[in-house]
Amino acid sequence: MKYFVLTVLSFLIISCDYKVEKTIDFNSSSDAEVEFYSSEETIKAGYPFSDAVKINDLIILSGVVGNIPGNESVVEGGIQAETRQALENIKSILQHYDLTMDNIVKCTCMIDDISEWGQMNEVYKTYFTKNKPSRSAFGADGLALGAKLELECWAVEN
Repeated sequence: MKYFVLTVLSFLIISCDYKVEKTIDFNSSSDAEVEFYSSEETIKAGYPFSDAVKINDLIILSGVVGNIPGNESVVEGGIQAETRQALENIKSILQHYDLTMDNIVKCTCMIDDISEWGQMNEVYKTYFTKNKPSRSAFGADGLALGAKLELECWAVEN
């Protein structure tokens, strides 16, 4: 079976403040401004990614697995427990920006065992009761931390 190499890993730290690592103004005639955000833990660990990138009103979160913040292993309990934890981690990042799950416009789901799709959806849909973001998904063989699920989300500020 082919292994998918994921270029974005995420160890989200809910308890840490996020900091602007870098701001790029692509050109003086453009209104686009890009800010790279990382938690203290991500910076200290030297991970090769940002936790989130903000482009004007668009916030792109790195892939999130169902780990307890600060712990490099996923929660126990299977796909539903991991889905719940991943979505709670996403929710916490959004709260930092004064956003809610209703601000999410796009999710990408990577799932280790596609036969667990229905179980994942049972939890996922409880987090999107008002606005349902567009979504794509694919089966993956080998996710960060041995996770069963990884979620990447995009949100827009109002």
